[in-house]
Amino acid sequence: GNLVLNNSMTIINDYVFYKCSGLTGKIELPVNLTEIGDLPFYGCENVEMIFNIPETLTQIGRGSFQGLKSVTGAINLPKSMYYIPENAFYGCSGLYGSLKFPKTCTSISSGAFAGCTGLSGTLELSSNIKYIYSEAFLNCSGLSGTLIISQNIKSVGKGAFKGCTGFDKLIIENGTYLTQIEVSVFEKCTGFIGELIIPSSIKSISSSAFAYCSGFNGSLIIPREVEYIGSSAFAYCSGFNGLLDISNSENGNRIIGESAFYKCSGFTGKLKIDDNICSIGAESFAYCSGFNYLSCYSKNITIIPNRAFYYCTGFSSKLELSMLYKSIGTEAFAGCSGFTGTLTLLDTYYGDGCFALFSGLTCYS
Repeated sequence: GNLVLNNSMTIINDYVFYKCSGLTGKIELPVNLTEIGDLPFYGCENVEMIFNIPETLTQIGRGSFQGLKSVTGAINLPKSMYYIPENAFYGCSGLYGSLKFPKTCTSISSGAFAGCTGLSGTLELSSNIKYIYSEAFLNCSGLSGTLIISQNIKSVGKGAFKGCTGFDKLIIENGTYLTQIEVSVFEKCTGFIGELIIPSSIKSISSSAFAYCSGFNGSLIIPREVEYIGSSAFAYCSGFNGLLDISNSENGNRIIGESAFYKCSGFTGKLKIDDNICSIGAESFAYCSGFNYLSCYSKNITIIPNRAFYYCTGFSSKLELSMLYKSIGTEAFAGCSGFTGTLTLLDTYYGDGCFALFSGLTCYS
């Protein structure tokens, strides 16, 4: 039958209509509502909600609006709301307009707005928000304008903004409490344009943090404080068209993970790997065809891993190998057809095809 919420209701309890798949109709929230519990409408797949949050509402629970057939309307969060629970608006693709958080709100939980693809304006995160948890805004592709990570934010969880393709600028404020850019936080945010400026507070850039952010341009300078660049951290960021500076490290122990800069084909100039870098992963610079010079002399690196510089076709200088190398992996330099001059081979291990498809370089043992 039809579900009707009486305006005299002040509380919708936990699980009250949980998996009531036989309920139908269109509902609105009661005007005097103060509290919504956990998953009250989950599984009400035939019920539609015309969304209008009353100002009296002070608390919502986990998955408050998750599981309804549809939730449509603009979202106006009450001034008294101090946090957004897990999956509160998960999958509410019918919500539209901008999203503004009240000053009382301090945290946004995991999946809170994941899949809210209808939101189509700016995202205004109040200065009091400290924590944004994993996948909070996953695939909110309609949000637009500038995404500002304020200096008051202490943590942004994995995949928090993954797939938010509508943002056109990213600002991570200086002086932020953030020390780590988590896994896939900005992955597939393809709308970002302009230079990416990473603040000096960052110590670690995790796997796929900026993967597929193909709109960034200019140079990329990794701050000296960064010790770790994870696998695929900048993979497919093909829009960068300036220099890549990865050699300025505070402690000389920077690690570059597998495929960290895979297919970043727009970088130009010199690729410098010096004593500040202690490890590079497989395919870390594969298909980075824009570099024209390679300087790879780090006393800390003894292994060139598989396909590390695969098809970096822009190198046009002499290739010199450090005496410290104990192993040069499979196809490590394969397809790097622009190297010139002669190469004296070291007494070391050479993987299959490590110099395959060389055309301008003569090798001697």
